[in-house]
Amino acid sequence: MKNTKQRSIILEILQKAKKPLSASDIYARATKLQPNMALTTIYRNLEMLYENDLIIRYRIEEKEYCYELKRENHTHYLICKNCRKKVDLPECPLKELEKNISNSTGFKITSHNLELEGYCDKCK
Repeated sequence: MKNTKQRSIILEILQKAKKPLSASDIYARATKLQPNMALTTIYRNLEMLYENDLIIRYRIEEKEYCYELKRENHTHYLICKNCRKKVDLPECPLKELEKNISNSTGFKITSHNLELEGYCDKCK
């Protein structure tokens, strides 16, 4: 995968982010660095980065995702369906399940993500 200036900007934005960002959030930050960058460029690059296993995406709406850089220590989230608040789970609840599935199927699992949706204390 060729490293373009736009792709470098997107990766830099995701690296500095303290939480997952939507494509719109990334676009707003990217246009401060490169004003002529199009939103379609953001989406195209995010899809390419996701397909190449460099970023993780989480569904926040039916057709909307948020993105973060793939790191060795990943995070899973609880997402409020009303206010969209995201709460980090303190540890990965899938480690043992992933190991069992891998052992029973012979499948080499290279990544996973978990999103749990519901209502936070304020919204329920």
